[in-house]
Amino acid sequence: MDITELKKFIKDGRFGDEKIKDLIATNRITMKDLEELLPPEKIKKIFYVSPEDHWEKLKEGKYDLATIRRFMAVGDLPREALIYFHERNIGIGNYDYNTRRELVRNGELDGHELVRKGLITQEELDDITDRMLPPVDIGFESWSEIPKLMPNRVDVFVLGIAGSGKSAFMAGLLYYARKNGRLSAEIDNMEGYRYAASITDAVKRGLLPPATPAEKMQYMACGFTSPKNETVPMTFIEMSGEVFEECFAKQINQMPVNFVNYLQHENNKVLILAIDYKENASTNKDMTQEIQFDFILKFMDKHGTLNNVSAICILITKWDLSPDQSEEAAIKFLEDEYLGLYNLCRKMEHKYKLRFAIFRYSLGQFSRRNAYTYDARDSKLLFNWLCSFVPVQETQKGKGFFGKIFGK
Repeated sequence: MDITELKKFIKDGRFGDEKIKDLIATNRITMKDLEELLPPEKIKKIFYVSPEDHWEKLKEGKYDLATIRRFMAVGDLPREALIYFHERNIGIGNYDYNTRRELVRNGELDGHELVRKGLITQEELDDITDRMLPPVDIGFESWSEIPKLMPNRVDVFVLGIAGSGKSAFMAGLLYYARKNGRLSAEIDNMEGYRYAASITDAVKRGLLPPATPAEKMQYMACGFTSPKNETVPMTFIEMSGEVFEECFAKQINQMPVNFVNYLQHENNKVLILAIDYKENASTNKDMTQEIQFDFILKFMDKHGTLNNVSAICILITKWDLSPDQSEEAAIKFLEDEYLGLYNLCRKMEHKYKLRFAIFRYSLGQFSRRNAYTYDARDSKLLFNWLCSFVPVQETQKGKGFFGKIFGK
């Protein structure tokens, strides 16, 4: 008997309830087919299972996750059934770390209850919830509040989307300088002084540095003492990722006036483009990181900013998350995902005779996402590279397609 005949027999009432259940159980007809043939009340009557029977089948392992959700949707199973199912699977080792993390983050399971029941450790819960320091309420809330740039310095613009690791980069870099007695933080701008102290103290304590609040801009005037004992005066300008993203596709008259003034100031500039390795595969953003950097570079090219830019740096942040830490893996990452941005930077390098470099960056070695041992390697490379701008050196010639890379 084919599917057409089966449907006709069901519709005409020629099959009893047990026969219909058998047809469903043997996959000769689907529930979707049945819903087209019988009213909901009739289907519910045929497949009625008492709450006690439901729990018995659940404990016997006869229900999969899809079945449980279906019964919950019609009120035949309470939410406790779903919790029981998940906790049972955790207990017998069916769920890996990523599954456990997702269940806690999406609210299906209470992480504290899992710890209380001994199903996960407190250490794992801390890692799952990705607990970081809250944003510090330091910084300027608008470009109109930021002081004028100090003359005769190198202005370092740290740009990137929200959460791209800009604060972590700044924290690691400034902490390296501070720890080695090579940082002189100016107190003319107390907000910047406090912010630098906050993020470097976080690194000293082994904590992830607090993020820049969404509405804030940071302005830090710092003096570096180079390995040659030269004074290197710099001003770091770090805008929040949210502010950076709001500037996308804006005309110059739509940009904050002081931001434009900063870009057009006569000081030499360094542009650090922070590419979030972790965020690269995300589809949550309206615009990719590459297209946002593409716009800001072309905006600066059009309005003359690049005439005063000494260098552009692509900074691949959170590189510790890469399964392959080699330079070859980083090169392949850029070739696969950011070749357009790389080519644009090389074009600007030749057009304006500026320097272009690529660095990988991580704060250190992470045992879990929230626990790390600070490793000065990447910070030291960036520190020495930035110090090389006073006096500004001649542009070095590249070696091959990705020859001049990683600050070597």
